[in-house]
Amino acid sequence: MKNIRLTLLLVAALATTLASAQTRAEQNKTNYLQVMEGMNAQNFAAFEQHCTEDFQDNLPPGFSEATGLKGLAASKALLQSMFTAFPDMKFEVKEVVADDKTVFAYLVMSGTMKGEFMGMKPTGKSFKLDTVDIVWFNAAGKAYKHLGVQDNLDFFEQLGLTLGN
Repeated sequence: MKNIRLTLLLVAALATTLASAQTRAEQNKTNYLQVMEGMNAQNFAAFEQHCTEDFQDNLPPGFSEATGLKGLAASKALLQSMFTAFPDMKFEVKEVVADDKTVFAYLVMSGTMKGEFMGMKPTGKSFKLDTVDIVWFNAAGKAYKHLGVQDNLDFFEQLGLTLGN
């Protein structure tokens, strides 16, 4: 009888742990989607609410000054410069997968270059770019690190900013 009680207790503890992880995974996904919704409205409130103050943004080479941005304010400044250069920039979230620590998302970024970006003059051309976001969350459900993966050569070619254009 003791073994049955112990087994039931262990099963209950495991079920509680799995339910908790699932709840955190769902919360991480919800937080990510709220941030993206805010980005599409060019509103940083959700970004500020769901990220830690020491949030680290990592973007691929080509955005060299943005790689390893440390701090929420630095990431916000980069995003603001992107919205200034691409006032119609949008993030179309296609798929999101989450666990209790990480969100993986596939999205399509798009926009038209109407302002200066990274020292480059506006071209008036548009881009549409497949992007993968990986975002790490702490136990409190706040994002503390982001890795954006995209083909920057394709980005610059679409904007007419490569040597051949």
